[in-house]
Amino acid sequence: MTSMLSKNCDLSLRGEVNTHLELAFRFFEEGVKVVDKDPIQANEKLYKSIEECVKACVKFLQMEDIIERVRSRGRWTVTDLEKAVQKY
Repeated sequence: MTSMLSKNCDLSLRGEVNTHLELAFRFFEEGVKVVDKDPIQANEKLYKSIEECVKACVKFLQMEDIIERVRSRGRWTVTDLEKAVQKY
């Protein structure tokens, strides 16, 4: 989602990082709200929150190898996220 945003809106690095962080906070808040009612949904939301945090870190730390793979493929994969975490 944010890859398309950055491509179409030409967001600056700061803007891209902020977009990922805003999504992370939104998913986190949504996950916390449903944790007692729907733990599966909460798990999905909290996982998405962590994904967005990792994406923000990749952009902020300018991990160009990962950024280029994501850009050429047009989407993130679990492998991209794992490599970013391992690299950091």
